[in-house]
Amino acid sequence: MGYTPNRWGSLEQFQVPCQIIEENVLSLTPSAVATLMFFYFKAKGRYKQMLRRRLNAENEYISIVASQEELSLKTGYSSRNTFTKAVKELVAGRWLASPAQRRFKRGELNTNEYFLLDPATAQRLQTVPLSPYFTVPACIFRRHTMHWSLPFLSSAEVALYTAMLFRANQERNNTFTNDPVLLRKMSKLSRGKSGTFSRAMESLQTKGLITEDDDQITLCDPLTGEPPVAAMDAVNDPANYFTPDGDRIFFNVGNPEALLKWVRASLPAGEDMRKEGSGEYKLKCPFHPDPEPSLNFNPSKNTFHCFGCHAKGTTKKLVMGLKGISESEAIQQHARAIGVNSVFEPESDAEAECRYEDETGSLLYRVLRYPGKRFSQQRWTPEGWVHNLKGVKPTLYNLREIRYAATVIITEGEKDADRVNRLQLEDYTGRVVVATTCSGGAGSWKDRFADLLTSPCYRIPANVLPVDSRCVIVMPDSDASGGKYKEQVEASLEKRMIPHCVVTFEGFKDVSEFLDAGHTGIELAQRITNEVTKINGHGGVTYPETPLNEEISI
Repeated sequence: MGYTPNRWGSLEQFQVPCQIIEENVLSLTPSAVATLMFFYFKAKGRYKQMLRRRLNAENEYISIVASQEELSLKTGYSSRNTFTKAVKELVAGRWLASPAQRRFKRGELNTNEYFLLDPATAQRLQTVPLSPYFTVPACIFRRHTMHWSLPFLSSAEVALYTAMLFRANQERNNTFTNDPVLLRKMSKLSRGKSGTFSRAMESLQTKGLITEDDDQITLCDPLTGEPPVAAMDAVNDPANYFTPDGDRIFFNVGNPEALLKWVRASLPAGEDMRKEGSGEYKLKCPFHPDPEPSLNFNPSKNTFHCFGCHAKGTTKKLVMGLKGISESEAIQQHARAIGVNSVFEPESDAEAECRYEDETGSLLYRVLRYPGKRFSQQRWTPEGWVHNLKGVKPTLYNLREIRYAATVIITEGEKDADRVNRLQLEDYTGRVVVATTCSGGAGSWKDRFADLLTSPCYRIPANVLPVDSRCVIVMPDSDASGGKYKEQVEASLEKRMIPHCVVTFEGFKDVSEFLDAGHTGIELAQRITNEVTKINGHGGVTYPETPLNEEISI
């Protein structure tokens, strides 16, 4: 039986085969489940690498290279014996091929290569996910130091959380019927108030991974402790709020004292809360006339429930009702409550998005352009975009396409590069001309960028003419900063003896303004040709929409 993915919104996720649940019972021990989840978490990235490098041939299989140190860090199991037993269990269940280095003295302490298998056929996998599957939020591994991550879950919590992830896919929703009997059976946990099932359920709520009442269980976004929402206004999405340093704010930090203080400060004048048993507080419900307090608030679980009108939800919803504020204001107050100043950085207002990738096509960072010539440089993380480039090595725009280009145009800004690339100019070799730039404006050119232009020029398609080196055209803006930019770029090219020329646009700010004024692709191609032929003596560039009887003079 196959299930559709559960609803995690924009949160990164990976897939785990449903076969780990057999006849509604978890078929593996918690340590084997955690280890297998980690392998499938890594397998998703490995498969993407294979696709980018076109390695998914008949003899290529998905393997994961991992050491015990990494496994311990990501799963929380530090014992060598635990890993050895988990791997043996996965090998016996035909989930893994026996690792080649298993017999080294230190066993799983070594760095081993693990091949994933299809448990139904015992054949090595060439693709993921393996259907049918259920989905898991990747941050439980990515953020391994958070109190809700996999290393901080007990064996009972791993078993119960896995059963809940499976149930969410069965019901095709992150909110599903609360059936304790079925969940106990699936997770193989004991019953009773002091049993492993009750303790695990309580702990998963305290860690913000679920909310639970008598009727329903809802899986939460671990980063926020709130039920995930697939679509919402940008201002109401917690993922759009960042620290002043540009890092995404994690609201689920396990600080019930901060939530309690926040709610108490939100009460109407003259009202207070009364402490009850089990860490709960009684207060008047803001969602209906409530002369006698009927609402229970649990800061440890980040939830409330009213026994009068049956309203329920998280602390954020409670504060919105108490103070009559919007969701966006509640998000900002929540950030202040946990000691963080928030900055709202939406993506919806951006006029354009320019993505920078490495030579293999892996995403590194992006530049968003907003009205009024505002720009935001953001690096990619599995939890979303972070509004700075810390730890990221800047590179050239359209780097992957440059590998196949014999003629490269360096503009001053992504807008100009995109405008030129849309023209699909062709050079004398039959290749498409590629326009590039660097992020950050006129002063952002780095000398090492020119090294990226000295790499071999691939003959794709095979009928194009071979070339010994690329020809570079510099297209700076027509202002003082553009002049400095041109000098920097030319100095780098001359140092490496890269053939180049400069094309300028007197009377216009840049190439975009030149084209906006009504000049055609043919005119631009002619202007480039006039300069290029001075340095290579072969020929210039053509505009593909040029009529066959209309030639560009050389």
